[in-house]
Formats: sequence, C-alpha cells, structure tokens
Amino acid sequence: MSEVLKKILVIDDYEDFRETLCEQLEGESLKILQAKNGKEAQGIISIEKPKLIISDLRMPEVHGLELLHWLKRNHPTSKIILMTGHPDMLERAEAIELGALGLLFKPFQYEELKSLIQKHFSLAREKSKTSERKEDDEKDFLQVTLKEFITGSNSKYPLYLKISNTRFVKIINKDEKVEVEEIDRLIKKGVKCLYIKRDDYNKYIALILKVNEVIKSKSSIDDEKKKKFLFHTNEVIMEKLYHSDFNRDDLVQAHSVVKSSLQVVSNNSTLSSLLKTLKDYGEHAYAHNLAVSLYSVMLSKQMGWHASKTLSFLSIGGLFHDIGIKKINSEITGKDYQIMTSEEKSAYEAHPVYGVEILTNIGDIPKEVLQIVMQHHERLNSTGYPFGLSHTSIYPLAQLVGLVDRFVELVLNHTPALSITPKAAVKKLIDENEGEFNKEMLKNLSSLFSVP
Repeated sequence: MSEVLKKILVIDDYEDFRETLCEQLEGESLKILQAKNGKEAQGIISIEKPKLIISDLRMPEVHGLELLHWLKRNHPTSKIILMTGHPDMLERAEAIELGALGLLFKPFQYEELKSLIQKHFSLAREKSKTSERKEDDEKDFLQVTLKEFITGSNSKYPLYLKISNTRFVKIINKDEKVEVEEIDRLIKKGVKCLYIKRDDYNKYIALILKVNEVIKSKSSIDDEKKKKFLFHTNEVIMEKLYHSDFNRDDLVQAHSVVKSSLQVVSNNSTLSSLLKTLKDYGEHAYAHNLAVSLYSVMLSKQMGWHASKTLSFLSIGGLFHDIGIKKINSEITGKDYQIMTSEEKSAYEAHPVYGVEILTNIGDIPKEVLQIVMQHHERLNSTGYPFGLSHTSIYPLAQLVGLVDRFVELVLNHTPALSITPKAAVKKLIDENEGEFNKEMLKNLSSLFSVP
C-alpha cells in the first residue's frame, strides 16, 4: 500500500507566488492544496482537513489572523505558518499566541519554510512533545521602555511582548531591524515596554551607555533631549537592579523618587557633570551608586520614614556618596579594599572628605546630603572612617546609606561571580554584624527582603 501523503494547504491571493511555492513543495512527498483567499480556504479545510496550512497574513475577505481564530475554534489540530510582506509586531505576537508555528517575512528563503514544515511533522510524530507548554518565568525577563527605545538599527538580542506573568512572546528576532514606525504603532496600541531575556540585558546596557556618550558629545543635540536620554539610561540600569527577592511595587515607588532627584541633578550643569564622572568609572560604579540611591529610599520607607525631604536627601546622597573617589588614583580604587596596603587604605579612606569638598564647592547642596557623603563609612562601633565616629555622632541617614552601601557591595560585586542574592546578603550582614550597623535598620532590611 502506498504511503498516505501529508496534506498541506497553501493560501495566497497572489497567484504567481502561490503556484511557485506549490511547485517547490511538490518535491517533498506532500499532497499540495491551493486557495486564493481565506474564505475559499475555509471550505477546503472543512473537506480535506489538512494538517498544515501555509497562509498569507493580509488577504481579501478573510485576514490570516481571522483564519487562525477560525482554525482554533473548528479545526484545532491543524497548524498554520503565516507569511507577510508587511511585518507588524502586534500581529506577530497575536499569531504566535494563537498557536502559529511561525511567521515568515517575504521574500524568505525556501529553506526557512522547509525547516518549519519538517519541524512540525517531526514533532507531530513524537507524542511526548505534545505536552502542555512550559510557563515562562517573569524574573527571567527585564523590560525596555518603548518611549525612548533605540530604533533604526538591528536588534542585538531577541525582544518579547508580555502577554501575562507567565507568557512572553518573541516579536523581534536577533539581528532584525527595529523600525521607528513599528515602535510608534506599539505605543499607539498602548504597549509601554518590550522585554529582554535577563542574560541579554548586559548587551542592551552596553549599547545604551555607548549611545549616551555619543549623545552627550553632540552639540547639535539640545539639552532637553540629552536629559531625556539620561533618564532612559538610568531606567535601563535600574531595571537591572530589580530582583525577585523584594516587592516590585516597592521598587517602582523608590524609582519615582530617584527619578525626581535625577531631574534636579540634570537641571544643574555641575551636578550633571559629576554624574557623568560616575559613568566614566564604568557600568559597575554607576550601577552601584544608583542602587545605593534606590535601595536607601526603599529602606527608608520600610522604616516608616516617608517625608519627601528625607527621601530626597537619601536619593541624592546615595547618588553622590562615592563622588570623592574621582580624586583617588584609579589604581587604588580598582582594588578590593581588603587587599590594599596600609598607605593605599589611607588614601582611599579620604574619599568621603573629598566628596564633601567637591559638593560644597558647587553650592546649595543640603547639609543633610553632605553629612551622608561624609559619614557613610562611619560605623556605630567606631571602626569606620574617616573619623572613627561613635554611635551618637553619626547622622541617622548616613547610618542607613552606610548599611545599604555595604549591602550593594555584596549584591553587585565588582567581580560578578562573587555577587550574592539580596537575601543571602542580608543574612551575611546579620551574621557578621559586630555592632557596626544599626540593629533596627538591619531588621527592616530583613523585612524588605522577607528574610526570617
């Protein structure tokens, strides 16, 4: 008995393209059916019941997505591959979410289609492959705000649209060009952000920082646009700081405070220049200061310190707590504190004093911020620097920033392999605390990250 040929239905209103495609498929031991539009295809599908359909997306009478919805209702075992000469991110996301095997962009290589066909029939033979789709894990994805998205170039990484907390659909492939019109269309549809796999996020940060430097050096770009991109740069890095060990709502609230502080900073050319100095030290130094600013605000709220001035002092103090390092030899600052020589430690321990000198020369910096910068390395048991102050002499907000600064060192270690989770960092601080840090602050830091 001869083998029963697998049925494939090809649908396209452009006759020459449809027939050419059918001729190529006929050499693959398949029974090829044709339809010139979606309406005609529905009749053929009802009679022939093909297992695979290859259809144009935009057709007269019945759109490709309409056909896909109809298939799900009436012939759920039939699968579809869509083709289009007019790529649309939202159409692609909807097609994939509805179960399309793929979406090919005309003109495509026949091998791309052949690969999808072979994959479909191979999986159909393997019953074990038909189990329910594994859910996505939200913490594996980080968001990219569309409003300031870089367009007009090829994406260095796949981009995803969030359907739900457990479902992310890829709508941009690696090395695919991201068109301005597509991003504008998404924004008009109410989409505020796309998502990148956490593993790819460092590539995005590197790109953003590189573009940021170019933008700042261009005199042809007005200050307002430069400020907007500064905010976007900070949002990108802050997104990286998100960790599943704490509540996302807390992060969003703290983020809004830090963003307000950045607005203040950007309106002062000297402070903006200092912020650039932090970036010049590299991604780690910049991310560290942003993290200290962000987490200090979060801890303050956890402790019940909600006054707007307090949050502002902590936010700006966190951003500039280490600004004095710019006066220290880079060969020293690049070392771990524990392996510095005594002379190097003495030089490094002067950075809080240098920081206050720098900020004082600017003028109009609140004394509360200056105290944070001066005292964030002081410890309650008098083992800190630069003055070895005791408990009662250390400004409470400086105590808080000092604790957060140490916490961030553990979570965002200069050597990534040595970084630990926020929960592990809190436990380490509690276990090793010998009177250095305020117990009430440690307790609230534990609560912030749900550490028992």
